[in-house]
Amino acid sequence: MADDDKGKDSGSNGIFTNDPFLNIAAAIIILLLVFNFVQMLPSFLSEVSTTVKSRVGSLSGLYSGLYVASVLFSAACFAGAIYAGIQKGIIAKAEKKEYEAMTKAAISGERTQNDRWEHVLTHAASDDEELWRLAIIEADVMLDEMLQVMGYTQDSLGEKLRSADTSSLKTLDQAWSAHKLRNTIAHEGSSYNLSRREVDVAIDNYRQVFNEFSFI
Repeated sequence: MADDDKGKDSGSNGIFTNDPFLNIAAAIIILLLVFNFVQMLPSFLSEVSTTVKSRVGSLSGLYSGLYVASVLFSAACFAGAIYAGIQKGIIAKAEKKEYEAMTKAAISGERTQNDRWEHVLTHAASDDEELWRLAIIEADVMLDEMLQVMGYTQDSLGEKLRSADTSSLKTLDQAWSAHKLRNTIAHEGSSYNLSRREVDVAIDNYRQVFNEFSFI
């Protein structure tokens, strides 16, 4: 029995021993470690939180910067496109006005001894679309009469042009081009939107044909 009790007394009780002084010292050390850990824990957690926030803040700042930069770049591109479109429209309008002014000056200032051709030019130089139509129709009548004088006896101008060739009429293509526009105007009437450029090209085609035979 004595040996059993002795064995029990000498058995392990964890970190504590049978010496009260050592047990107290161990308990104090443990309490100090726990106290220090508790004291250090808020600082440690704060440092971890700060580190995480700084990393997240850096990523968030980078994303925000990229977003702002992309928005500014898109806005600049959009503004540039609008500005370019406006400038293109202004330039095109100015060029058109300049071209029309030069065309009118050239047409109205052309010297001719043919009263009918001068009448055609006056109509063509106007701003009235109906007068443009009259100018082309009148020029086409003049072309038909010129070919009649040259010996083309066919009934219509189209038949006269089909019977001609470039050996006798070097400006045959110009005559056909102008005559086709006249036919479009005659068939479609006011429903056909005649442009300033079409008038200028047609009048110039008639002019080339007439000048070939000194008709005007």
